[in-house]
This record gives sequence, C-alpha cells and structure tokens, in this order.
Amino acid sequence: MANIWNTESWRHYPNAQEIHYRNQVQLRDVLALLRQKPAIVKANEINALKKHLAAASDGRSFILQAGDCAESITAASPKTTQAQLTLITKLAKLLEQKLNKPVVSIARIAGQFAKPRTKTHETRAGISLLSYRGDLVNHIDFTPESREPNSARLLQGYAKAAHTYKVLKRKSSQSIYTSHEALHLHYESSFTRKVYNLSTHLPWLGMRTAQIDGAHVEYLRGIKNPIGIKVGPSTTPEQLQVLLTKLNPEHAPGRILLITRLGADKIELILPRLILAVTKLGMPVTWSCDPMHGNTFRTESGLKTRDFATIATELALAFQVHASEKSILGGIHLEITPEAVTECIGGQCGLSIQDLNQNYRTLLDPRLNASQAIELAEGLILQGF
Repeated sequence: MANIWNTESWRHYPNAQEIHYRNQVQLRDVLALLRQKPAIVKANEINALKKHLAAASDGRSFILQAGDCAESITAASPKTTQAQLTLITKLAKLLEQKLNKPVVSIARIAGQFAKPRTKTHETRAGISLLSYRGDLVNHIDFTPESREPNSARLLQGYAKAAHTYKVLKRKSSQSIYTSHEALHLHYESSFTRKVYNLSTHLPWLGMRTAQIDGAHVEYLRGIKNPIGIKVGPSTTPEQLQVLLTKLNPEHAPGRILLITRLGADKIELILPRLILAVTKLGMPVTWSCDPMHGNTFRTESGLKTRDFATIATELALAFQVHASEKSILGGIHLEITPEAVTECIGGQCGLSIQDLNQNYRTLLDPRLNASQAIELAEGLILQGF
C-alpha cells in the first residue's frame, strides 16, 4: 500500500500537525461539499509556473514569492488584495530593473489560512487554550469557543480564497501565481482533481511537516504541482537528499522550489553543505532565500519581531554563497504587507522595539511594511546583485 498513491492515501500516515475536530459528522459533510466546489486555479496555469521555475533554476528568470504571514478570512477584501498586488508588482519591477531578467510573482495569498504551531496549547495568565492555527481552523480570540476547531471554516476559507483569486486575475496586468502551505490535508485533498491540487499553484511543505514517512510528504509526492520545500538549519544534507528523491524521483525541472530559512548567523556554514548535497544528487531545483523566518526573535514583552538589518544581511549572504558555490539563487521569499505596520524593527523608517506596539497587527509572524519591503529590494540593487 505504501507505493500506491491517491488523493486520500495520506490518511494512512502519521500527521505531525493533525487537527482534531470534535464534530466528525460536520467534518464529513463539509468535505463532501468542498469536493463539489469549482476549482480555484487551472492546471494549465500550474504547468506554466513549472516552466517559470525551471527557467529560474538556471538563471533565465527570477522568482518573487511574497505576501502575508497568515491571511484573515474576515479582513481580506478586494481593497486589501489590490494593495498587496500593487506592492508585489512594484517589488517585481524593481528587481527586474537590475537583474535584467523576467521576475515571476508568486503571492502568499488566496489560501494562506492554515498555520503550523510548535505547541498545541497557548497559556495566558494561567489559562491554557488550544493554539491559534489560522482562520481555516479556528479564531485568534483567546476564548474556548474561538479556539475550538470548526470545520465550517473550511467552507469560509474556500469562498474567500476563490473570490480573492478572481480579484487578482481581474486586477493584475501580468501573470501572478498563488501559494500557501499545504498544511490542512483535508482541505488540500478536497481540491485535488486527478493529479493537480487546484486550490493553489504552488503548495509548500513546511519544516514541521517534512517527515519522510509522514502524511504531508505522502500527499505532496503524488500531485503534479510544483512544490516548495522550506529548509531550515536543522535540515541535514542527507535528509534533504532523501526528501528530494521522494518528492521528485523523475528529476523533473521546475518541480522543486527550495526555500532556505537559515538565519544570518548560520547561512555561510549551512548553505554550502546543502548546495553540495543537491549537486551530488544531480537534481534540478530552484533555490530561493527566505531571510525572515530564521531571524525571528521575541522582545522582553513577548512580541515576535525581526530586524531589517539582519534580514538584509541573510539575503545578501545568500547571493554571495550561491555565487561562490557556482550555484544560482533563483528567488526570494518575503512576508510583507502594504499596511504601515510596526512589526519589524529597523530600516529607513527607523522603527525601534519601543515602536512595535504602535501598529502591530499580524495574526502570527512579523511582516515588513511597504517602506521596508521596497528598501530591501532597492538595497539589493545598490549592492550590485
């Protein structure tokens, strides 16, 4: 049975981020409804993205993957979608000017509603409740009712994702693709029609669900979408080789987007080893740098934040390491928002730790505001990459 894949075969494997619903009857009914819903994206769009990723792997194009940490089902609107699209488009044009090659935009949008968590519970003032797992699962309000997983939210998430993608298609003057973490396998498999996940163009595998014999790897190995793989400092070269072989046994170009999130203080040590491992494997991959997740820290008050200077450092080092290893960095991955938030410190806007509470609005991880995101792209240009 281990070698036979279908859209539900993942159910026979351990699920590292499994969501437990008390009302199984409701879950069954919701999943039946989802399987009848129209697809959000099209197979030909997915195939087109594969070609773009293949081009980026050998330097003919560049990938900009950017967007929100976690989308809000209630707050997302045509206005917010337009604003995010405008910012991503501006960043893509900035990169195109210097790199002198096409920049393909992949937004973290139209489905980024589920989030992995290290701890199943969150404790405040001695009260312990289930952790917030994204709007697809529960609500961020700290009450027992809000934190209880509710499968009806799957239908709400689908409706918002479908509408958001229609807005993107209508408002965009060029092709833009969508991505989200393939975390909630009930949702993902409901939109897997034959061999394509038609809820998004690029599903990605997170670090917390990358077990080689786990449900998420089992699910992803069988679909024909390109797959993003988050790679952190704990990922060994040997683990990466096994994972790549499982997910891309045919060594197909454009199938794998490797998104490294190593941290500015570790990237020079770890990235060369990973590049060597992939080179020895002989597999075509598209390398991307996520300079944000490896540089997150908490303030004394407990707020998560990131330092703009550290983010810029890891990104610059990624370009340098790939060049020295005769590899190609084919993309960058950013968490950004067009809103004037105060979530990441530093940059020309001069935000400090004392400023964070002014407009700290993220549902989970800190995002670069528009000013910081543009400064980061312009900084790369000034450094000559």
